Amino acid sequence: MTFSIGCVPDAQLPDTRTIDSTWAALRTAILANNIQQAVQVSHFPLQSIDHFHKDVANAEDFEDRFSAIFEPDIITIIRAGDVFIGPGDPGLEVDIGNGYMILGFEQFDGHYRLSYFGSINE
Repeated sequence: MTFSIGCVPDAQLPDTRTIDSTWAALRTAILANNIQQAVQVSHFPLQSIDHFHKDVANAEDFEDRFSAIFEPDIITIIRAGDVFIGPGDPGLEVDIGNGYMILGFEQFDGHYRLSYFGSINE
């Protein structure tokens, strides 16, 4: 199964003009296991910044690996609110659980998109 942003009416697209709204949309998608919404706020390929994960090539690859990337411990940490938004390299990062998982966001055409991920505590 593949997803295309072009097939979704604009009214249904999450607001991605700020990091806060983009993170809120991704957080909601992760907690609801809503892969299609997660795809909408992502830019492919997603680059892995650790040795445990591999890059995510496209939406179909993301769908196949979603539950492995956002495994139960990460879900628990996100639910608990143990996250910090700060500067990234590049863009901005959401630090989940003090480096347990980093989600990196860059701007593309004025909208923040998830563009890299991984653990800095491997």
